[in-house]
Amino acid sequence: WYEVQVDTQTAEVLSHGQRWNDIIGGWHSGASFGSGVLIIFTIASILTTALVVTGIYMSFTTTMQIIKDAVARKKAKQAMIEQGITPPEKQREPFNLINWCLKYHYYIGLPVFIPYLIVAVSGVALELRDLRGEYPSLEGGTLTTVKGSSNVPTLTFSEAAKIGLSIPELQAKKLSHIWRMYTYPNDGIITFRAKRHLATRAQIDASTGEILHVGEFTSDFWEDWHQGYFYEVTGDRKNPGFELDIVLDGFIVIHVLSFFLWLLGTIAVIKLTIFKPKS
Repeated sequence: WYEVQVDTQTAEVLSHGQRWNDIIGGWHSGASFGSGVLIIFTIASILTTALVVTGIYMSFTTTMQIIKDAVARKKAKQAMIEQGITPPEKQREPFNLINWCLKYHYYIGLPVFIPYLIVAVSGVALELRDLRGEYPSLEGGTLTTVKGSSNVPTLTFSEAAKIGLSIPELQAKKLSHIWRMYTYPNDGIITFRAKRHLATRAQIDASTGEILHVGEFTSDFWEDWHQGYFYEVTGDRKNPGFELDIVLDGFIVIHVLSFFLWLLGTIAVIKLTIFKPKS
């Protein structure tokens, strides 16, 4: 995967380099390793979502029990004081690896679970997208079914842009309203995406300019939710939309915490199953 960016007016090469995002994305989804691994990754993503949901439930019930126990201890301590009995001091328990892992697994899980649920659910949607070769809720064709008349595009940038502006579903009144234009030579099509009209994609023949398909496109939506990136592109300088970088930064912290969450949970599971404590 190699990417080259050029100025659309002067054709000057602005940048070029290895596109690691696609490579790492393929590793992340399992798509780079074949359909068999992709199926395994898809099943794993579904199980991960189930793990997160059950973890949220267990955290909720554990929190409720901790609150009840704290209230009960407080009442018991108060009753002993009223009876003139000195409450016993809390004894320090010997270190236990399993209890230590479970304790901090619980504490780290409290701020992690809800954001990670968003990551898990969106991850399942993206895995299914790669597995099925199409996007969830997509109306009509996909890149695998929509084909142009030739794999040698002949439309100029200006001609293609004019056609894009004429597509009413995109609601693009000027070129800045079009968020992205992709050319797929092997498929003979040009694709338009306009963020002003959420999740809409139009595909035209790259040679004749014929509009082949206009429909819902949810890939960007799931990818944005998966990485915690929420924004809107309007193409209007007076109303540029919004960009919640703080959420994206927060998701980075969540992923770091999730690493320790998985590490502690894995240690506890290994200790409880492979190296069972002596009874």
